[in-house]
Amino acid sequence: MVSGSLGVLVGDGVVYKYPKNLVRENLFNVDKAKQVVSTTRSFVIRICNKLIFDIAILPDEYSEFAGDCKSSRGLSDTIKFDRSLMAGCDNEPRPMEIFFLFVKLLHEISHAVIFQFGREFLRHERKTNVKFQTPKTHCLGAEAGSAMEKFLFGSAIDAPGIVQEDKYRINYLILSDGKQSGAINNFWIDQFVYDAINCSKLKTIESIQLPW
Repeated sequence: MVSGSLGVLVGDGVVYKYPKNLVRENLFNVDKAKQVVSTTRSFVIRICNKLIFDIAILPDEYSEFAGDCKSSRGLSDTIKFDRSLMAGCDNEPRPMEIFFLFVKLLHEISHAVIFQFGREFLRHERKTNVKFQTPKTHCLGAEAGSAMEKFLFGSAIDAPGIVQEDKYRINYLILSDGKQSGAINNFWIDQFVYDAINCSKLKTIESIQLPW
């Protein structure tokens, strides 16, 4: 399928987009791209299958990833969510809360991926800050979780709210540092969640400008 100057290939549930001129110049190898996507997907799934998920008191964070620097297998790597945040979701979380937990889950998995990459491909690196921390590149900016949020949504996402009886109640979600600042439209969030996390909506996120 071709749209304008952009070529689109759909296969194995994955959409590959590329400038058409790359095909003419033979710079884009579709089979190689599929192989890389498949290898990356398997790598991430393997990591997720080993992760431990927990709830903890995190005074300054919604979530965090804790990797075991001494382990070569990562069997104790843990993603933690703040206790008050989870308590605020109650038994029937709102779409806003479901969406925010989805965002934070992707955020922490990004850190887990970088951590495991250090284990497998930087085995002889003795400096843990080099081996396990996100490399500062144009894309990652030394924070893999925030880079993932910016890649998917154009901004990191924050959740202003209040604590009531040890429960963190989210008032609204905001695009905190992107070009399209403001509160995320609740109708958009509802559609996104009820449509079972429709990835086609990621880049069309709608926001309402805040008064400040």
